[in-house]
Amino acid sequence: MGFQECNDEGWLLARAGLAEQYDIFRDKHSCMAYRRSSWSLLGRGVEWVALDLQYGPRPAQWMRLRHVETGRVLFFVNHHGPIPINSGGKCGGAAVAQNILRLVKTKAMPGDAVVLTGDFNSDASSATIGGLQSRLHPAFKGTKFGGVDYIFSNLQAGSLVSSKNWGGGGSDHDALSAVLQVDGSQAMVQEEHQQAAPPAAFSVAPSTAAPATTEFVPMSSGGGETSGFSSAPAASGNDIGSRLRFAIGAPMAWLRK
Repeated sequence: MGFQECNDEGWLLARAGLAEQYDIFRDKHSCMAYRRSSWSLLGRGVEWVALDLQYGPRPAQWMRLRHVETGRVLFFVNHHGPIPINSGGKCGGAAVAQNILRLVKTKAMPGDAVVLTGDFNSDASSATIGGLQSRLHPAFKGTKFGGVDYIFSNLQAGSLVSSKNWGGGGSDHDALSAVLQVDGSQAMVQEEHQQAAPPAAFSVAPSTAAPATTEFVPMSSGGGETSGFSSAPAASGNDIGSRLRFAIGAPMAWLRK
């Protein structure tokens, strides 16, 4: 899971009722989490890939995870881009994209499935998104601020199984989720004498001030539960607590199935 504008990672998971199931890491105002029963952590870190004139360095945090059931490896990156929108901050959008791609090149391993999520504060017309699209495929994007919330991957065309925009739920950005199918060599490097794992799919969701998730789900022959998500809970009121509960509950409701 990837989060932006996340200032209290402990509160976030506790409020969602997921503190006993997930490990979470925070770098400045970005957080990422993974489910311990589904993944084993191979490594993690952070690179400072942009400089915001107002808020200072902007991170791209990463983690490599091995799926417990299939053995496939995911390289997950979560980024919160600089403002003003489409500026790329002090160094410009092309530099931001190059820094993120350099991180992937130096930290990921051949055969990893790569997923990049974030509030990039950049839309499709920007140098940041243009640069990222030169190496990664946009699987899904939001609509707020012209579409600045994205899910990218290195998976081939047709890997997107399903996607959903959960809305803001109290945030001024979109909470997004997507299910991506991993189909073999891009998911992991086969070692000699190692049996190939079956096709699998993982779901991803990035957002600002609302949760973002990565869940690896083996594919059934008919698509199974990866073909959709449960309905998002309705907000019960206009107070801050209700909006926060909705922001957390909407993208995560399907995780409790």
